[in-house]
Amino acid sequence: MSCIVFIACFVIMALRLRRGVTPLVPAVLCLLALLSLVLAFLMLTRLFHDVADVAPADKASLLANGIATTMNALVFRDLVALPLLLVGGYFLDRRLRRRRRVPAGPAQAAPEGSRCANHPDQPAVIVCPRCGTFACDACAAVDGKLCASCSGRLPPPA
Repeated sequence: MSCIVFIACFVIMALRLRRGVTPLVPAVLCLLALLSLVLAFLMLTRLFHDVADVAPADKASLLANGIATTMNALVFRDLVALPLLLVGGYFLDRRLRRRRRVPAGPAQAAPEGSRCANHPDQPAVIVCPRCGTFACDACAAVDGKLCASCSGRLPPPA
């Protein structure tokens, strides 16, 4: 499961980079999954190193017990810890994306002949700098910088 988590987080991270979005949470989850794979490898390596000097008759039972113990620890980690990390990472990522701040620059004037996204019969006045939607006077927020939808999504100023 760690391999699947690593690959999925790596793909999400690459897609985010391509869109220009900061891939902080997928990058952290990718590193945790990679660390988990390295830890499993080290646990099994140590097990095989520990049984190197044991008599051949005892080696089979020690390896079986050691592998069973290691696999139980890995199964617990894969079934409990990684899904919790993924769910926590998902909600943290959503929260961080919602907290995106408004660009410092003013809203751009809408091109000639453009129409409001919500009211096609009204001419657009601004282009929202956050989402790129055309907005008319009725849809523009009070400050005139964002569309009403984006201004409603932003957290209140501190």
